[in-house]
Amino acid sequence: MTKRKQIENSAPEFEAPPPNLPQGVKLVCTLRGHTDWIGRIAWSPDGRMLASPSADETIRLWDAATGESVRTLHGHQMGVNCVAFDPSGRTLVSGSSDNTIKQWASVSGQQIRSLEGHHRSVNSVAVDPQGKLVASEHSCCFGGSFERYPNHDD
Repeated sequence: MTKRKQIENSAPEFEAPPPNLPQGVKLVCTLRGHTDWIGRIAWSPDGRMLASPSADETIRLWDAATGESVRTLHGHQMGVNCVAFDPSGRTLVSGSSDNTIKQWASVSGQQIRSLEGHHRSVNSVAVDPQGKLVASEHSCCFGGSFERYPNHDD
């Protein structure tokens, strides 16, 4: 059996073979749990957690030290493209192909609110350094737009 055939038989379609790493670089762990492609991941500000958005309509929060899945966030109706933590690490925002941005409590996994109004898939989100504003971007075939939202209901 060829090496390619072994890989095809042993791994799901979306999982790539291990990368060829440069000398001196070591793969620490592979985070497993999503059932479809993964979007733009984010580190928590304290470096203890990773958040991964996926086309499987979920966000997974991972313990960065152990590589274990801490919790799975459900609420988007289509694939999740991007995530960003606020500077405190207490909240997380996500952008999805369902044209929404959702805000989550990172400790409990509870959805805090949903921001609607994009007319296209949300491809990028960011929280300002003070944690007061959320910026987002959605694009289409002829360009994109940039939106800003308050990070809290106050």
